[in-house]
Amino acid sequence: MDMDSNNNINKVNNEDGPLTLGNLFHQDLKNANILSNYPTSFVKDYRFLNDKKYRIFDIQKGPKKNNPFLYLYPGRICSIAGNEFPILMDKAPVDELQAHWKRWLPEFPEPEFKTIDEGIEDEDPIITIFPMQRIPKEKHAIEPEMHYHILLKSAIPETGAPCPRHYTEEDVVFPCMVKVDQSLSGYGNFVAYNQEELADSLEIVNEAYGKAAPYVITEFIQDVQETLGCQFYLNKKGDIHWLGTNVNLLKDYDWVGSVVDWDLRDYHKDRVYERFIKPVAEYLHKKGYFGIAGIDIITSSSGDYLVDMNARLTGFTPHALIAPVMARDGLTKSLFKSADNQDCSTSELIKKVNKINEKSHGKIIILYSMDVDEGCIAAIVAFGETVEYVEGLFDCLALEKLVK
Repeated sequence: MDMDSNNNINKVNNEDGPLTLGNLFHQDLKNANILSNYPTSFVKDYRFLNDKKYRIFDIQKGPKKNNPFLYLYPGRICSIAGNEFPILMDKAPVDELQAHWKRWLPEFPEPEFKTIDEGIEDEDPIITIFPMQRIPKEKHAIEPEMHYHILLKSAIPETGAPCPRHYTEEDVVFPCMVKVDQSLSGYGNFVAYNQEELADSLEIVNEAYGKAAPYVITEFIQDVQETLGCQFYLNKKGDIHWLGTNVNLLKDYDWVGSVVDWDLRDYHKDRVYERFIKPVAEYLHKKGYFGIAGIDIITSSSGDYLVDMNARLTGFTPHALIAPVMARDGLTKSLFKSADNQDCSTSELIKKVNKINEKSHGKIIILYSMDVDEGCIAAIVAFGETVEYVEGLFDCLALEKLVK
């Protein structure tokens, strides 16, 4: 198989236009719908409840009504979806937000929408980020049993890429990490420095997620320098289309955002491509997977290690697709915040961002936003010529007076 199809993608994509989810997936699917909702196994009244199969152990730290996984994150892909395949959403983004994308991301086509019920009832397959109990097996674009397996933490050693050692409770070496086998964004991760802390961690897992929750115990890599998030598209032929890398921002092992330095793209690719991207892509291809895939690699004084494998759309996907477009205008540094709390409504936030964009040499893009009692929570990415300038844009956003 051609392990790097960056040239081949131009056959299905205008060389001068941006990559979108639509023109990437259109290599492999004639028709499809895109559903970027996460499932849950704990919120009983949620539409995509996986309580009988494809269970995901995703206890959230915030209130249910403000849960960004369930109500904010599904909208983050809208601006970069393209118009080849409809996005399934019961409520389309507000007109102001769509106008914001059209103004500041004019290169990207306006997305198409269907309701979730329309997408489930029609004949087209559904591209999901996770197997869904409610969606019939034959409607999944990716075979769901296989998809569930390759999203497990325990599947990582199967790739053959360098990764932390996996232990049993009998042969564990401290310090170690305990990870719930099927979780998201760092939820269910614990560090144990001795037998007592290991027992405490396992007790927390049992109490929070239930005794049926599977977990893995792995080597704890110390002296971590940074965590690289890498993204690519894998087509049905096994060809890789490289999308880029970021440096993940973590808080207590939770993923909260990412930084992209476009000027380091070749350096990062050279560091990870042969040892990590190729074996992971080969593994996923043999399993029958195609689509967006993200992996996380930690770098340390003892070596580089694969620590997560997300064969799905990820939080980094919109950032990865917008970054090359901004880089053409010299905005090579960027910062993404996955769930930024703002003390204003979505409508007011859009006005604030538009005003900042009009005056600055950088650019802020609101990927999506949801109103809450205290204001709104937004997925935001900012671009500039330097990291300091990008950080300054977020400072401006925090300090800018509300525009009524």
